[in-house]
Amino acid sequence: MTGLVFATCTLANQNVWRCGPWRSSVLGYFKIYFYTPNLPPVNTIICCGAAILAPTPPLGAWAPWRVAVRSAGMSSSMTGRDTPKDTGNQHKNARAGLLRAARGRAILAAMARAALLALMALALAACGGTLPMVGPGPQEGPAPAEIGLLLPLSGPHAALGAAMQRAAEMALFDARAEGASLFPHDTGGTPEGGARAAAAARARGADILVGPVFSGAVGGAAARAAGAPVLAFTTDRARAGGGVYTLGFTTEAQVARVARAAAFRGLTRVAVLAPQDAHGQAAARAWDGAARRHGIATVARGVLAGDADLAARNLAATPADAVFLPAGGTEAVGAARALRGAGFAGALLGTGLWDDPAVLGAAALEGGLYAAPDPAGRSAFEARYAALYGAPPPRLATLAYDAVALAAALARTAEPKADPFAAARLTDPSGFAGLDGLFRFGPDGVAERGLAILEIRSGRAFVAEPGPAAF
Repeated sequence: MTGLVFATCTLANQNVWRCGPWRSSVLGYFKIYFYTPNLPPVNTIICCGAAILAPTPPLGAWAPWRVAVRSAGMSSSMTGRDTPKDTGNQHKNARAGLLRAARGRAILAAMARAALLALMALALAACGGTLPMVGPGPQEGPAPAEIGLLLPLSGPHAALGAAMQRAAEMALFDARAEGASLFPHDTGGTPEGGARAAAAARARGADILVGPVFSGAVGGAAARAAGAPVLAFTTDRARAGGGVYTLGFTTEAQVARVARAAAFRGLTRVAVLAPQDAHGQAAARAWDGAARRHGIATVARGVLAGDADLAARNLAATPADAVFLPAGGTEAVGAARALRGAGFAGALLGTGLWDDPAVLGAAALEGGLYAAPDPAGRSAFEARYAALYGAPPPRLATLAYDAVALAAALARTAEPKADPFAAARLTDPSGFAGLDGLFRFGPDGVAERGLAILEIRSGRAFVAEPGPAAF
């Protein structure tokens, strides 16, 4: 037995779809077919001349429909509306199944079925038919909040931007924030693109901007934010302030945490071996202040430039009982091998750049200590993401998830007619719990994070010192 819903299929503009026929099997799971194979991001779907899926859909079926469409490789904007709570266990079980992410295709099939039933109801109503509306009537609550998502969706970093967009959408789905909506805007990863994206987001009514990723794009976005707060992913402290809040893991915070751990272990004579790049030199400067605060003597310095073996031999000849190595990837691995080859048997200390499978698997770094969020906080998210999209998320995906989850939570818990994103709420001293642990924004707009100390053992990172339970 087959049911068909037909409607005119035309593309109204870059933000609106007019839908084609949806084909469904009443006895099996539903599939949605579109005539146009590569459709642009969607804000509104129009059937029979009437809008049936707007940023706040009448039946609240956007979230499961969004996941069903994503499984076909399409893209759309979305709202935080979920299926109404009293529409039966089918919708509740579908969402619970998604969160477990272990049932794969069966979950997507169930969501597609729920989504299509809702869309068929909307289409029938738009074309003059009637179906009973199930769920509570209008309730007074927070005003609708629109989140503008600013990411590099084109250019050399488009893959990163697409992955962070998926993570942001997962956060909004999980948050179940009634009235919250999420609209992506492409920055191209440039200052000019950041400015254009911020202006476009504000022009369509964004109340808060999430992103951009890169420091230059953040500067461009901040100039066009027009009073809206900006939750940026950069680690550049210089971009914070004036309504810009930086979520990145700052070098200073990581260095301070690992210095404290070194002092706790009695490692009071430390040599520094830093790359010549911006991160390496910033980490070396941060080490000086952190070492003084914790009574650590910096007994030698070396620069990773060219001959790592020579620098390693020089440091190995000093009385250092540890080496601080703020490098990542092959540079960190090569330097560690050179140090061990030169006979250095002391501890190795690092930063979050070590949170990388290539570094964790290096035998020369066995026993190394570095500061980073507890990986247990993001493991379930990473498993869900991989199950949904067939590949693990990039490390920065958790920033997008936490930023959108925070914006949705603030929108959901705001008093009626109050500004959900007021500075006093964003800088709540109690902070917020995210996938990457506790964080809070200081008056300067920089995120303070509750970092753990991780130890490398047998190619994996284990928690040697947990992060704080509260600020």
